[in-house]
Amino acid sequence: MKSIVRTFIEAKRVSASDADDIIQQYSDFIEGNVSQVSEFSGFDPALCRVYKFFHDRLANNPSYAKLWAVVKTVMLLSHGQATVERGFSINKQVESDSLKEELKSKKLPAKGHRSYAHIC
Repeated sequence: MKSIVRTFIEAKRVSASDADDIIQQYSDFIEGNVSQVSEFSGFDPALCRVYKFFHDRLANNPSYAKLWAVVKTVMLLSHGQATVERGFSINKQVESDSLKEELKSKKLPAKGHRSYAHIC
C-alpha cells in the first residue's frame, strides 16, 4: 500500500498530507478484518466482483473514506487498461484475418500460366 500511495502522490492523485491517513486506514482495515479471514480466502471472483467485494467493506464506512478513494481509483485504472489491451488484441486479430482474406482473394496464377494481356 505504501508503494501505491507514493505513486499516487507523485501523480498528484493524493496529497502528501493524506498519505499517513491512508496507510493508517489500510492498517486498521487489515487488523479489523483478520477475524474474517475465511471471507477473504473464500472469495470467488466467479460469484462476486472484486469491486463489489471491497465496496461492501469500505465505501459506507467513514473510517475508511480516504482508503476507499485510493482502492476505487486503483480498480478503475486496472479495469481501464485491461479493456485497452483487449482492444489491441482484437484489432490485431481483425487485421490478421483481413490480411488472410485479402491474400486468398488475390491468388497468384498457376505456374506456367502466361498472361496475354500485353498482346491486345
